[in-house]
Amino acid sequence: MTIEGYPPDLPVQIAGSAWFLFLDGRIDADTPQLIERYIEQNSVPYGSHVIINSPGGNLFAGMELGRLFRKHGFTIDIGKKVLASKKRFDTEVGGCYSSCAVAYLGGQFRYLTAGSHYGVHRFAFTKQSSADADIAQVASAEITTYIRSMDVDVELFKLSSAAAPSDMNELDRVTLERLNVVNNGVTRPVWTVESAQGKLYLKGERSTAVAGVNKFMILCDAGGPLLYTIFDPVGRDEEVMAMSAHSLMIDGKPYPIKAVSKEIKNG
Repeated sequence: MTIEGYPPDLPVQIAGSAWFLFLDGRIDADTPQLIERYIEQNSVPYGSHVIINSPGGNLFAGMELGRLFRKHGFTIDIGKKVLASKKRFDTEVGGCYSSCAVAYLGGQFRYLTAGSHYGVHRFAFTKQSSADADIAQVASAEITTYIRSMDVDVELFKLSSAAAPSDMNELDRVTLERLNVVNNGVTRPVWTVESAQGKLYLKGERSTAVAGVNKFMILCDAGGPLLYTIFDPVGRDEEVMAMSAHSLMIDGKPYPIKAVSKEIKNG
């Protein structure tokens, strides 16, 4: 697999510090180590962008590569660099198949460029042995555990198993979004019941590519239920603070609410 890395060509205040990494080619057993070495040698920042184009390759290397992407908080998309363009970040459609489809799940935020392809199939052994059935069972368990750890529906494994090793099941965008393979820059909310200062509250939290971490908390106070939200106004502080009307959207219907207080903290 080849690696092309591009740091931002604008000041950090404008473009941030994230790099663009173009990965192209087969995923071999040593590919994760190759890419990790590149990241370390070039001090590629956390939260950088990966654009991948690969026919696949080694399954376990694909999972290792996905874990590497998640470790570094990388955003991922499928495509390849436009060689004829003078713009360093210009991309065109690409494909991510087999073990690449597994590695892709490691991206914290996962996009799919219009026209790009995502395909899965059943894994196979390069060498046959009498222990294949036992190994396949262990490998299946490891794959499903990996898929769950990336917050993707394990139905993806079922769809992969439906295609023979010599075939390919290319999944459409609707299916990929339903399974949370493609999350378009917004993670699924995680709901928990927590306590603070002797009071219980329900908290929903999710991460977004643009507006950071969002939190939605409901607690029961003496005067009734209280809603507390935390979000990034994305540079629109004054506009948000000046808003006089607020509402909750529930099942597409707005419900007016009164803001008791608002403040900007840490930007």
